[in-house]
Amino acid sequence: MLIYLISYLRRFSSLLANNAKYMSQIKHNLESMLDMVRQGNPLEAIKEYYADDVVMIQPDGSEVHGKDEILSHEEQFFNGITEMREFEVYDHLVSGSTSFDLSRLDVSHEQMGDVKMRQVSMMEWTEDGKVSRVQFYPES
Repeated sequence: MLIYLISYLRRFSSLLANNAKYMSQIKHNLESMLDMVRQGNPLEAIKEYYADDVVMIQPDGSEVHGKDEILSHEEQFFNGITEMREFEVYDHLVSGSTSFDLSRLDVSHEQMGDVKMRQVSMMEWTEDGKVSRVQFYPES
């Protein structure tokens, strides 16, 4: 019985070590991606860190499928900004294969008028360090 327990603990310990390495890679990629966003390069961050078949779920529940469609969607949004007062990602967390970040946005937009919001972005990551799903939860 003790031999089985020791064997189980060794396998469990190995799984924890692999999970820690995976979470470390996600944390590194998330921080690199957020740095690109903070430097004003959100489209480049999407190109580099989103999987080709990524799904983006908007606050209203609508979905955008695929990196190319997301790039087009986000490019339209950013091109419509006439004044950027604030765009900040101010905190983040990684748990397993999921990351969360908190952001604030305060802009004037040609179609949407003044937009002021805070939101949580939840991202699911693949084993090769790409975002496979992103969902936005605005503060109500």
